Amino acid sequence: MSEQERKFFYLDIKDYFRFIKSVYKRGRSISDYYNFQFIQGYFLIKYLNSKDINIENFTVLDLANGFAGETQALGEKCKVMVGLDLNIPPNGLNFPQIIGNANITPFQEEQFDLIICASLIEHISNPQVLLEEIFRILKTSGYIYISFPPFYSINGGHDFTPFHYFGKNFGVKLSKFFAKLLNRKRFGKPVIIQKDFETAFGNWGLYVMTIKKMRNLINNSNFQIIDQSTKWLPVNFSKMPFFGEFLTWHVQFILKKKIESQE
Repeated sequence: MSEQERKFFYLDIKDYFRFIKSVYKRGRSISDYYNFQFIQGYFLIKYLNSKDINIENFTVLDLANGFAGETQALGEKCKVMVGLDLNIPPNGLNFPQIIGNANITPFQEEQFDLIICASLIEHISNPQVLLEEIFRILKTSGYIYISFPPFYSINGGHDFTPFHYFGKNFGVKLSKFFAKLLNRKRFGKPVIIQKDFETAFGNWGLYVMTIKKMRNLINNSNFQIIDQSTKWLPVNFSKMPFFGEFLTWHVQFILKKKIESQE
């Protein structure tokens, strides 16, 4: 029996203390947010290993890699690491960084062994297009990792949380009011709440993505689910009918191309 098989879960108590500390500090500075992402990249490697996915010889793409902390963690373990985002990571990167759109990438067909799509799909107006592009550039034997906060979870509204439950119009108004009242700040600057969900983050928005919707998208795609779980937790709320949408702080999927698509 391997060390991983002997463990109850792929994360231990020290991992959780480290993660909680990074969550608390992530809004203080860009470096703190980078560290928050790096820790999650470290957790992701542990999670993949628990599913017998070893990235040591993989060519990996991190889509919409933001501050690139996760990219750095993965890049220290895999053979080739590439990041893609609309912007250049503020801390720089030790790996190739492509400035581009995740829906229309410049990569060749079947180029990557693993594609990371973390906290991206809920910001895409037509997620089917994203899945089709990922399918194009993923190797036949490759894997996709997709994660996102379900819209009806407590943090599913991102900057609009928890007022996203009140809908677009009233939710936005409440979010603006309380952001000003509580003097919310990120990296030392006031948090600016945009006028609607679709322009929530300037050149990208926030769209309703639920676990049920994601599963329907996958079932109607050329992918199959290898694993579905609640991110970083041993209790899998994500498979609970209805209540899972509220209790799952972040859902994660591992996907592969369907067998029939490989013929």
